Amino acid sequence: MKKIVNIILLSILYLGITQLAYAQASVSPLRYSKSNITDAEKSASRKRGMLQQTVPLRTHNFGDTVNLPFADNFDNASSLDLNLWEFNPNISISDTAGYCFFKSNVITLDCFNSSGKKYANDTIYGTTDSLISKPINLLASTDTYLSFYWQAGGNLDAPDSIKFDSLIVSFLSPTTKVWVKASVLKSAYKMKDNFKFTSIKIVDSLLFNGFKFKLQAVGLLNGVQDAWNIDYLKLTKNSSSTDSSIGNIALPFVDDFTTKQTNINTNLWFSSGVTINNTNAINAPTPNVATFDGIDSTGAPYNFNNSFAYGACDQLISKPINLGNLIAKDSVYLSFFWQAGGLVELPDSAQTDSISVFFKDKTTRTWVKTWTYVPHDNKLDPAAFHLVFINIPDSLMYNGSQFKFQSFGNQSGAWDNWHIDYVRIDKNRNKTNSTYADFGCANISSKFFKNYTSITSEQLKGFEDKEIRDSLSISYFNLSSGEITNTYSSILSINGLNNDTTSSNTILVLKYPNLSTQNIPINKAKLYNLPDSCTLSFISSSQKQQNLNIDLFPSNDESTIISKVGNYLAYDDGSAEGAFGINQAAGRVIYKIKLNRPDTLTAIDINWVKSVYNIEGTTFKLLIMPTLTSIKYSQQVLLSYGDSLNAFTRYKLDSGIVMTDSFYIGYEQNSATVLTVGYDKNEISNQHIYYAINYISGTNLYNWKPFVKTAGSLMMRPVFEHKPTNTLRTISNTNAVNVYPNPSQGLFTIDNDTISQIKVFSVLGKEIPPENYQLYYNEINHKQMVDMTTLETGFYILHLYHHQLLTTKKIFIQP
Repeated sequence: MKKIVNIILLSILYLGITQLAYAQASVSPLRYSKSNITDAEKSASRKRGMLQQTVPLRTHNFGDTVNLPFADNFDNASSLDLNLWEFNPNISISDTAGYCFFKSNVITLDCFNSSGKKYANDTIYGTTDSLISKPINLLASTDTYLSFYWQAGGNLDAPDSIKFDSLIVSFLSPTTKVWVKASVLKSAYKMKDNFKFTSIKIVDSLLFNGFKFKLQAVGLLNGVQDAWNIDYLKLTKNSSSTDSSIGNIALPFVDDFTTKQTNINTNLWFSSGVTINNTNAINAPTPNVATFDGIDSTGAPYNFNNSFAYGACDQLISKPINLGNLIAKDSVYLSFFWQAGGLVELPDSAQTDSISVFFKDKTTRTWVKTWTYVPHDNKLDPAAFHLVFINIPDSLMYNGSQFKFQSFGNQSGAWDNWHIDYVRIDKNRNKTNSTYADFGCANISSKFFKNYTSITSEQLKGFEDKEIRDSLSISYFNLSSGEITNTYSSILSINGLNNDTTSSNTILVLKYPNLSTQNIPINKAKLYNLPDSCTLSFISSSQKQQNLNIDLFPSNDESTIISKVGNYLAYDDGSAEGAFGINQAAGRVIYKIKLNRPDTLTAIDINWVKSVYNIEGTTFKLLIMPTLTSIKYSQQVLLSYGDSLNAFTRYKLDSGIVMTDSFYIGYEQNSATVLTVGYDKNEISNQHIYYAINYISGTNLYNWKPFVKTAGSLMMRPVFEHKPTNTLRTISNTNAVNVYPNPSQGLFTIDNDTISQIKVFSVLGKEIPPENYQLYYNEINHKQMVDMTTLETGFYILHLYHHQLLTTKKIFIQP
């Protein structure tokens, strides 16, 4: 990303690239993260394979025990999990001490304490590091085994079998409360290339609620010696003497990021800063991609203190893979698709923005770069996906091989975006074969409702035909070598319960990169009288792919769209691909909301994006405006970020405000500081966004402009609370509310602006369906009006609800 100098505006994909002589509204990319720890710093902190524990001891009360299953592989940890282990600062956890370990980290027991000192200066033998469990409930847990993997030495000094070096496993006696020795491990050689597995059956006499076990190292006390590495330790019932569930990932290694939806597959990857999504990329090969940028998975920038910060950003590290006994002739390749930019910010060549692939060297345990892409100009196509094949050399293939993707770019937000899809490692491949035996549902590109992605029951009921779409557009992908005819069906569900099944549809699925689409009708009759709060799901799934026996990934044979009926209206889909903002003191941004019937506004939700500068705590004025020239509510409030990526902050009103027809929600800035509101580029409603940065000459009225620069939706939502009351006091034909002219040809004015709802009845008492009339606010005369022009000539009874009153009026519609 290019450097920012004298920011005057935020543009759609680049921040501060073009400087203008006037202020205006625009959209930029968005994000950033909490730490800025490089691999080098991590390596330095793990020198000699030790990370000190600083977590204070949490005491257990009597009877406070850990239940089965008890398991720890020590991954993604810098200290012992004190929910499982007694506090011991001398135990080190690292990914450098063990060699060819099964997961990532191991713990090391040796003759070196946490202060970097020897246990003793004399050349004597004795007990050194120990690992002690918390009390465990093993009452009535017969046939229980303690198992773990162990390695003598690894990358550290190995125990010596001709002396007293050993690793002792002990269990706590329930009667004497002393340690009972269960096993003593010794090694005749330094184990560099493998771990051994040990399984110890716990005798029934030692099983009780409060059971504890201990691993105790014995060795020379005067130095960094006699190291034992331990991994994947667990207590299980009915365990055999071997454990086939533990081990490195077998080929093929394949992930299209679909299975876990918005989370990485932790069976394949370590926790990561990438975001798994189906919104940032353009026409991805399969549903969901892994997006790399300058923020972590919570939406926090990697450096929120310096807008020019540049360096390593997101990374995605594989779990260890079994590539042992493979050589060059086995033709082992890593392949993946990548896209630069998509709907978010495009990397550029001004700095060294890049995406790279590294493999971990077997001997040095350092990362070796095997592929990288650096933009050489600013002509990258943000919509293109590229397929990469990397031939893995012999030196990087072993049992325990790891690889990672690493992006480099601006660390102050969601800049310099790269998207990765369909990662695969397998043998007997070649780079000329770019096809896969896989096809399925790509996405559902439309929403349930015509105007909103989420709607309230008050605005939906009685208006189903007006608000619900007639059909949904569904796309299918095909990565195989030719076109495929396949059959798909769809299910409509309400709160997870099947409500309607669409008959199977046979469709010709075109070869990638082409997507095949079809429109599936929505049975609106199934969506009448929905619960006031519910989740609608529309699922399209394949019916015959598995039967063809060539489908690599059945998990991507299904695609789902979800909409909600609740207490808010949303134009956006809940995912920000940009950030909207203006840089003018006293500037205003508002969003037009259209109601089908009056409702009570209680709060406004806003998604604030973390980008470039930390603006949390900035004050601004929350606005509710019935028209572009009047303010119903204004209140000074504090800007507060949400606690996760795409989270909203709710601003509650002092009291509910009855809104009718059209109105506006938004804010007024107190300074020129840009307030970055989330901007969704997948759903289009910018025709409802208005901003103003100056007054109309000679007046105190704002010069409003529609936002037309970038298609999308502002992530700002009105929240409602409709509470029908049973304590209405009825006043018939009073002067409290005047309705005129009466008679009329169907258009009536109400001389009272507190009306929250109306109902119309025939003179015989039959209620007229609400789609036949409309209550709205006339912005010209600033009055509420009722449009009944579609009704036939005659008398009607009009019920008008205001405050705790119900007023009835008899009206006449004339020819």
